[in-house]
Amino acid sequence: MAARLMPGLERRLRAETTGDVLFDRFSRGRYSTDASVYQMMPVGVVVPRSVDEAERAIALAREEGHRAG
Repeated sequence: MAARLMPGLERRLRAETTGDVLFDRFSRGRYSTDASVYQMMPVGVVVPRSVDEAERAIALAREEGHRAG
C-alpha cells in the first residue's frame, strides 16, 4: 500500500480521537449534504464516540485554521 500524505488536521484527529476520521473523497461527498439544496464539501469528517471527543475535534479544527460545523 502506498503511503499517503496526511494533512496536519487529519493526522492530529487520528492521533487525538478514537472516533472514525474520514478524509477520503467518497466519505466527504457523502457528508456534504443534509438532503437539502445546500451543499459544502467538508475537508474531512469525524464520527466522535462522545460529546467530549466532538468538542476535542472542533477545537483541533479551529487550531488548524478550519471552521468546524
